Amino acid sequence: AKNLAGTSAKFDDDISGAGNTQLEKIITQKYLGLFPDMSMEAGNDKRRLNLPRMDVALSRDPLLYEGKGNNILDPTNFIKRVQSAISSLNIVIRNLSDL
Repeated sequence: AKNLAGTSAKFDDDISGAGNTQLEKIITQKYLGLFPDMSMEAGNDKRRLNLPRMDVALSRDPLLYEGKGNNILDPTNFIKRVQSAISSLNIVIRNLSDL
């Protein structure tokens, strides 16, 4: 069956949803279309509208996050500086020498 655009691609043509639902669909497609080449505009739309919605990771990498919990509202759960390869190697060597 053809949709309103005259193509055979399947997507939800239901325009009776709330305005935010329609906007979310439009911005999600815009984000996907812009991301490879115009990622700055896609990032600005994400910051401005908080769309498209993205899931928060269920677990966090302890090497990147200093906080002890997974609560994203906790101010201690900010990302920390990523260590360079040399400083990571020094930590590994120090830990091995303790053995």
